[in-house]
Order: sequence, then structure tokens, then C-alpha cells
Amino acid sequence: FFEQCAKELKSGKPLLRTLRMALGAATDAPMKAVITEVGEHVERGGTFSEALAKHPSVFCETCIAMTRTGEALGTLDQLVHEIARQRLAAQGPASDRGVGDAIKYANLTLWEMHRNGEASRIIRKSETLAVVDGTACDFGHLVNRLKVMSGLNPVVYALSVVGRVELKIGGEVRFVRVRFDDHADDPSCEISLAEKDASSAVSVNEAAITGESIATDLIHAAVISRASDIHMEWIGGRMVVRYRIDGRMQESEKSIPDELQTAVITAIKEMADLDTETDDRLQSGRITTHIGDKEFDLRVSVMPCVGGESAVLRILDTSHLRISLDRLGLTGENITTIRDWTQRPNGMFFVSGPTGSGKTTTLYSVLMEMNPEEKKIITCEDPVEYVFDGINQQQVDGSKGITFHNTVREIMKQDPDVIMVGEIRDLDTLSCCVQMALTGHLVFSCMHTDDAAGGVRRLVDLGVEPYLVSSTLIGIMAQRLVRIICENCREEYQPGPDVQQRLGALAGASVYRGRGCEKCSNTGYRGRIGILEMLEMDDALGSIVGRKGSAAELREQAVKSGMIRMREDGLAKVAQGITTIDEVL
Repeated sequence: FFEQCAKELKSGKPLLRTLRMALGAATDAPMKAVITEVGEHVERGGTFSEALAKHPSVFCETCIAMTRTGEALGTLDQLVHEIARQRLAAQGPASDRGVGDAIKYANLTLWEMHRNGEASRIIRKSETLAVVDGTACDFGHLVNRLKVMSGLNPVVYALSVVGRVELKIGGEVRFVRVRFDDHADDPSCEISLAEKDASSAVSVNEAAITGESIATDLIHAAVISRASDIHMEWIGGRMVVRYRIDGRMQESEKSIPDELQTAVITAIKEMADLDTETDDRLQSGRITTHIGDKEFDLRVSVMPCVGGESAVLRILDTSHLRISLDRLGLTGENITTIRDWTQRPNGMFFVSGPTGSGKTTTLYSVLMEMNPEEKKIITCEDPVEYVFDGINQQQVDGSKGITFHNTVREIMKQDPDVIMVGEIRDLDTLSCCVQMALTGHLVFSCMHTDDAAGGVRRLVDLGVEPYLVSSTLIGIMAQRLVRIICENCREEYQPGPDVQQRLGALAGASVYRGRGCEKCSNTGYRGRIGILEMLEMDDALGSIVGRKGSAAELREQAVKSGMIRMREDGLAKVAQGITTIDEVL
């Protein structure tokens, strides 16, 4: 039918005459009746695609969709010809050529969807085609196209990186997970199904779910959920998976079958190149994986606990380190100040805050502001979280005698301009940093204190002479992370009198919150931003340090010198509608 229509339409004949000629060429009585009804519908003013849609048992959805597109674009003759060409490849019993064309087409199509090196594959299974390891996209068009090309009725099984894709084929919802051996990255290659009972989707499903496939699913789901950490822990005799999203723990919707819980931990240890035979000691490693067009590093920690081993995976996305200073939460004046600090020829600059407050991200963003082609930059880290071109990075390893102190001392022989020390934990390391600052080097580092003034006192308490602190310290930036209100569900509201009183000068200003929606998983928040305070050393502060004044004295003087307290910076972001009162207060 389509071959006849394509031939007549190509010759310039109108659609009604084309249908009459197709009717004359038809030999099958039921098909003659269908063509007659199609012609009558068109003669009454209906479209060709509408007429075909009245006979779904004869014309597949792809045929109907292609004719509809042809009508809209004025290319009906071309698309009818394409339908005819595809169906001719699969006339009669399923031919190897038809199935092969379908396999190649589906592979190439899905390859274009992903472009991530993990393209979905099409396999031939009995008298069906099976789509394996697919993406969370609409397979409807693809399924019908495969049906047209292969002459088979595809039973499509799919597994998404965000969960199982539900596809209703032939009235049934079917799922399967199939694991293949590694093959070349050729999108057109055909992969054979492993030796399993291909007649039963259930048996394939049961046999193919592995600890590795579940671990991979959990990692993919965590990345898509914007999680920073994956926690696999034993609670109440079962393994629970939780993600840390925007600083808060959330239990994953994915569950691990009881019989595979130990296998998942083993798979993670294999992926991180850890000892799978040992379950009675702490182990740490690293996994590198690609998701989409991004590369992710995962820091893995496995720890024996009551009930079994627990694992924590820290997800490191290098694209997050290309964050500009304004996106870190710095205002225009603060950005000017920090750029001034980094242009100093020598001295020490610290970022202070609790674990998980974004100190490393801030330091890396500051380093990215500098030009490694003009300066030699060396870092001393434990561990090296991200690798950057143009920067010399040293991994601390206590088991090999490579400590912060030893490394910092050796760095001085490398003629650096800028040194970043991941963390200063003792007087020996701090003394080396002070000496480098005194001899013309710029030193960056982190510390764990509640505020900037407390950071100054920490340096003195570690044992450095006060006059050395005041002469080498450029400044300290203390920071915390607060959650950002979801823009999709943000709404203005009027807080109660008790909250208004706590707002102080901002009482009466417009404040916002998130209602909760699908985009933010009904939390009302999406993403985080820093609230901070910046203490810059000056003569007045130096005199207080010289007489070993308290953190309270330092804080009071810093405010007099113009420092904006962290709480005030947070309230300013509340007034701007960036975050909520609850996050700051």
C-alpha cells in the first residue's frame, strides 16, 4: 500500500487519485476495505493521517506520525516513500537484514541521545527485539520504528539511570536488567545476550541484577539528585541508602534486596580497588566514572560496623570548582577585598569553617582567579580532591612518611610563588607556613573555627609568637553554607512577631520561603550558597594580637574596622529572597 502511494505521489498525482490507484492494485479483500474507508475519509475533507489513525490494527503509530509530519511540512510524498522503504526491508518473516537494520538504527539513535560512552544496546532475543540499559526518554517512537523496520513486535525492556523505565508493550509492563561483557565503543555493534533462559523475562531479571549494577544505579541516581554524598549504612538489621542533598540527609527511594546488600559493598570495594577479602578494618579508595559528558571522582570510605560494613561515597564534580566568586556568596566589596588579598606578594590567608562548609571549593575558586602561567602554584592536600592543569599538587600519605610538615618544608625548595596547604593541624606545619610568608611566599590554608576572630586566636594558641601572626596574616574568611530557596516554588510570607523581633533592622522587610515542589523534592530548597565574614588584619587588630587579646576583643575591633558579621550577611540574603530565616537564625 505505501509503496503504491509513494510511487503515485512522487509522480505528482493528488492524494485521492493515489488512493484510488492503490485500491485497484490491492489484492487482499480486507486491505481493499481499509483503503476504501481511508479514501472516503479523505474525500470528506479529512486528512490522510486521520484516516490511517482510524485503523490502528493495520497502520502503526510511526506510520501515522510520519504522515502527520509530512502533511504539516508539505513533504508527504517523501515521508510516505520512507515508510515504504522501511517496510519493504521487513516484508514477510523477519529477515536478518530487517532485524540488523533495526539493531543498527536503534543503537545509533540511542548513541546520539547519550554521547556518554555507555550507549544503550539493542539485541536480538528469540522473535523479539529487546532494548537493554536504556535512558529515561520516550521510547514510543523508537519502538514503532523498530517494529516497522524489523517486522517483529518489539518487547522493550529498559533500565534508566534514574530507575526503571515503565514501558507498556503489548498490554504488559515489563522490566529486565541484563549485564554484558565489555565491548568496543562502537554504537553499531550487536551484543549477544549471555547464556540464560531468554524465554523468561523474570529469569533474566533475577539472574542479571548484581551488586555492581545496583551500585552503579545508586551512583547515577545520586548525581541526578545533586547529592554530595552517598551513605550505605546498617540500621535495624538492614542496609539503608541515604543521600546528602544540600547538606541534609534524605533516604533514597531505591532499596537494596536483602540477598544483595553485602554484594553491593563488595562491588564498591572492587570499583575502588580495595581489598574485598577484608571486612574488619577501615579502607579508603577512589572511583572515577562518567555520567553524561561529565567526569566524576568518588572518594570511597568503607568501615566495619555492627551488622556489616558501611560505605560512604563523596561525589566530586570538577565543574563545581569553576564557580565564580560571586556565586560563592561574596558581594562586590568582598570580591574586591579577596582579590586584593590574592595579589599580595606574601602573607597568609585562611578560610575557616566546619567540615562541609565549602572551604576547599572556596580555596580552589581563589586559585582559579590566579594565573598559573605567571606563578608557580604548589598544593599540599590530604587527599587531592581535584586535579588541575598548571598546578603542582602533592598528596599527603602518613603511611609513607609524607606529612603536612615534611611536605611543606620540602615545598620551600621548589621555588613556589603560591602555596596552598589543605589544613594546618600542628605548630610545626604552621611554623613552616609562617616562615614561607616571611620569605616572600603567599600561603593559603583552611582551619576549623566558629568565626574569623576565633581563627586569629587559634594561630596564637597553636604556639606562634603573636608578633609573627600580626606581621604575616593578611586575613581570615569564615563561612557557612545555607540552602537557597527553590525558585520554582518561592513565595512571600509574613513571619510571626517573635521572628520579626529577631530580624532586628530588617523587621518588616519582605521575606520568602519555598512551598515545596517536584523540582526541589518538596523541601523548598535547591542548592546552597555561602554566608561569610571577612576579617582583614590591620594595626588595631595587630595590637590586640600582640597582647594576646581575646576573640571577643578581636571581633569587636574587626566590626569597628568595617567587618560585616556572618549573621548580618545571612540576614541580608534573607532580605534579598535568597535564603530563609530558618537557615540563618
